[in-house]
Amino acid sequence: MINILSALCLILTMAATVCYQLLGDTFYMLCAAIATIAFFAMQWSQMNTTARILLGAAASSTLLLSLTQDPLNTAATALSRACYFATFLVALTFLRLAAKHSMMVSRCGELVVNQPPALRYGIISYASYIVGIVLNFGVIHLLGQMIAKGNTLESAGNLIRIQEKRRQRMSLALLRGFAVLPLASPFSITMTLMLAAIPDLNWLKLLPIGIATAAMLILLGWILDYVQNPHPAPIEAQYKGLTLSWLPAWKFLALILSIFSLAALIERFTPANLSLAIIILSPVFGILWIYLRHYREGKACKHTYQQVKLELPHEIIGLRSEISIMTGACFFGIIIADTLPHDTLVQLVEVVHITGTPLAITACVLITLLSHIGLNPIVTVTIIASVLTPAESFELSPELLAIGLMSGWCLAMNSSPVAIPTLLISKITDCLPRIITYRWNVLYTLLSIIGLSAWLSVLNSTLFSL
Repeated sequence: MINILSALCLILTMAATVCYQLLGDTFYMLCAAIATIAFFAMQWSQMNTTARILLGAAASSTLLLSLTQDPLNTAATALSRACYFATFLVALTFLRLAAKHSMMVSRCGELVVNQPPALRYGIISYASYIVGIVLNFGVIHLLGQMIAKGNTLESAGNLIRIQEKRRQRMSLALLRGFAVLPLASPFSITMTLMLAAIPDLNWLKLLPIGIATAAMLILLGWILDYVQNPHPAPIEAQYKGLTLSWLPAWKFLALILSIFSLAALIERFTPANLSLAIIILSPVFGILWIYLRHYREGKACKHTYQQVKLELPHEIIGLRSEISIMTGACFFGIIIADTLPHDTLVQLVEVVHITGTPLAITACVLITLLSHIGLNPIVTVTIIASVLTPAESFELSPELLAIGLMSGWCLAMNSSPVAIPTLLISKITDCLPRIITYRWNVLYTLLSIIGLSAWLSVLNSTLFSL
């Protein structure tokens, strides 16, 4: 019963937040805040340690409101932004629920894993990104389980060395592909944070640059995988993959593009921004997807209602820790950022002579390093984005600042042994997180920092010339 009430609280949060964003009435924001706090109170005992720490930090940060210029406005901004992030995660749950039982998604996973060695790494990486747009962390479970089940000792010719090498290569492909979501997914919480935190940021400019950056990082990983494994083992050289249809993959891609295109149209012709349009569309598409799956079975309405009623609360409650981490970190980050004197920080940056591209690179590296001591990127990104706004004061374009912060988030997910993706992959593949990050992935992380530094330099000159 408590889980059902908790799920209803978050659904109320979603409805109230959408009303607040569309109508601007603070009554709806208060309803969303009360419902979210009630959810935290009911689920506190089931949250992980990180979630509790961040919620505690968020609550403690209210003591700093007196140090801000406008305490009420800061508190309202922090509350509304935190509820907005919770709403975003809840809305995407409808799509995850539909995808969880989808034969199309399962066939996409089989297609990805059953590829020849020369293509397997790249296809797993790109599939991890594309499927992750809808499934988020669910793609790690989907592809991770397929990797674990498919990488048997028998399939490796009874050679433990080959089995271990396969596990390493496929695990890294999965991690690196998933880690670019902050850069290239319009459905990611990162994109929502960037659009909310950086004024004058244009997603029409940002998203293509983010996708190009993500493609570059995946290609870098693919090249590195080939360089480190130039000659396939005999068992791999004789590999004959299953003949599987690519039709499910094209259908899945069409679904993602349909949601995004319709969201872009809503953003174009209504007051709603892109992320709000995605929030509105996700439940609609999710329920329609479930309905169509049951359509041939008959009684589609009844079965759809039963599935949503029985499984949606479980899916929402399963995200208790992620929602708590995101909302707590966001609330804490906004208040901390507002307590920092912006003019003094601008002067400090001028004194140390770090502006423009070097500043974006520094922010990227700082986010990556702080993630290794357990500081969630949403905290550091929120603080840095607020401090470096307006970006022009630091000789940065809004898009360059956003790409720098999003790249740092991406590298944090790639390199930190306490990052959620690493922990999930570690659990599924039965490998220690520090081995994945500090032994297998350290060279890729260093090369990515070098590559991103050069790429940000190119972007800076290009964006300011436009």
